[in-house]
Amino acid sequence: MANSAIDDTYERAVGLFNVNRIDDAVDLVTADLDQRADDGRLWELLGTLAYAKDDFELALTAIERASLLIPLSPRAQLVLAKCYDRGGFRESASAIYCHLATLPDLAVDLLATLAAGLGRCGECELALQVCRRAAESFPDRADPHLGIVHYMRRLRRPVKQILPSMFRAHHLEPENVEYRVRLAWMLHESGCSAAGAYLLEGVDCEEFSCIRCLTLMQTIFDSVGDETNANVCRQRLAILASDWSSPEGDD
Repeated sequence: MANSAIDDTYERAVGLFNVNRIDDAVDLVTADLDQRADDGRLWELLGTLAYAKDDFELALTAIERASLLIPLSPRAQLVLAKCYDRGGFRESASAIYCHLATLPDLAVDLLATLAAGLGRCGECELALQVCRRAAESFPDRADPHLGIVHYMRRLRRPVKQILPSMFRAHHLEPENVEYRVRLAWMLHESGCSAAGAYLLEGVDCEEFSCIRCLTLMQTIFDSVGDETNANVCRQRLAILASDWSSPEGDD
């Protein structure tokens, strides 16, 4: 009977979470824990729900309590690592992140968060491996490939080794102008400035508000002698600089 009641609470709480009633889910689990304080599974659930509503203190307390009662699930371990990470306990967080990266059957929806945590802890090689797993699990999504690019950059891999992943991200989201600019810049870095400039044809520089992207585009256009587009970028940068320097409320 006890297990049946716990399962019922668990299912109801997850149902509430799925319809974005997180506060109600937390209240439900908290009330049940008043009667079943030794149930590690419910403490684990409470910690996960609390983290989802940004109550990090409750999340940490609940997950640590659960860890004294049951072996934590990978999802709960990830929540615990994120709590340690936010609290400045980087070594403890890193140890958990690194352990999770070794699990071959880790739920694929945890991979992006795990890669980000590993990256924050300086574990770029492991973060890269996790991004590659994510790319295999989600072949039609661009963001894992962008993660691969990011961590290969941090690991100072040669640009020509990184280009295939950037090409793949651009192929999957050709309408993403930021991806297009990144790819064009990497082509420029690898000595293919003309190809980079060609890739930028049709990009409306006057609609851009990203200073970094405009600066990269200007450099590429300058490198191939395209003064027209380079000047458009320069003018747009000057307008943005003027907007930033003008007192608020000035016309």
